[in-house]
Amino acid sequence: MARFEGTAEVQARIVVCWTLFAPGRAPLVCELCRTTEGLELQCGAGSNLRRAAVRDAADGLATAQAWKTAYITENRYSAYAPDPDGRSDETTTVLETRARSGRGGDLRRKARAV
Repeated sequence: MARFEGTAEVQARIVVCWTLFAPGRAPLVCELCRTTEGLELQCGAGSNLRRAAVRDAADGLATAQAWKTAYITENRYSAYAPDPDGRSDETTTVLETRARSGRGGDLRRKARAV
């Protein structure tokens, strides 16, 4: 299940902390994982990977939030998915984008069908 390459083998992905987006770049994903050496926070896109060993989940989530703030501030990433129509609407969420493109559908319609 190793999603990211590294020295410690990933045994299980515990939680995806966040995903950030930027025009022309692959999505940046931050995950808390259990490895052969303990808990590890992994953040990256493609071959660019940032890793840190963490004591527990609370420490991992705090570190993830600090990294997220740094990526948004320094690297011009955004917490919003790019609009499939090519507009740079910073208020479009992932669910709104999926609903508009037909991949997510109307959540209210799906809830009524259950």
